[in-house]
Amino acid sequence: MQEVLCMCMHKARFSAVLYLVSCLTILLVLSGCYVKESTEPVPLLSLSEYDLCHDRQKLITFIRLKEIEYSIPSGILQAMIFVESSYMHFTLNIGGVPHRFRTKNATLKAARSAAWWGKQLDIGLCQINYNAHKENFDSILDMMDPFQNIDYSAKLLALLYSKKKNWKLAIQSYHGSRNQENNRKYLNRVLQYREKINSLN
Repeated sequence: MQEVLCMCMHKARFSAVLYLVSCLTILLVLSGCYVKESTEPVPLLSLSEYDLCHDRQKLITFIRLKEIEYSIPSGILQAMIFVESSYMHFTLNIGGVPHRFRTKNATLKAARSAAWWGKQLDIGLCQINYNAHKENFDSILDMMDPFQNIDYSAKLLALLYSKKKNWKLAIQSYHGSRNQENNRKYLNRVLQYREKINSLN
């Protein structure tokens, strides 16, 4: 009889512990202090500007996330960025002439000088035109920032698609040349590189 009583008390204590653990887990989840373990990658939590500038794979991961976020067909944004800058962050186009720099400070200095002189200026990975889009950034430094540069480019491309209802026309509009032949050549380069990207995935 005594053994049965001890077993009942043991089960009761175990049940009480389980109940307390369950309650504590619920409270932690509701308070946001507990994060369920997941096998899904969370690259955005660990990406830094340094990563995007020095780690090609992390850069491509971020680009693909933006394609998903803005419903851009796979490989289009990545191909456009390669055509625009060959994934080189410290890239400017000043008055139609491409320039590559070794450091962020050198790029920033050249960009500020070109802007001060009123020259046509394309900035960063996505070669965003400063003259046309400067009002949407707080500074040239922000336009150079790879996170903002890529996000703005993806948003702009999605906006152009919403107007054109055609991705090929949207890509040509992004290039924005007054010469339609140049726009078509740009489109062909993007589509060719996209084909290579998708063949590797």
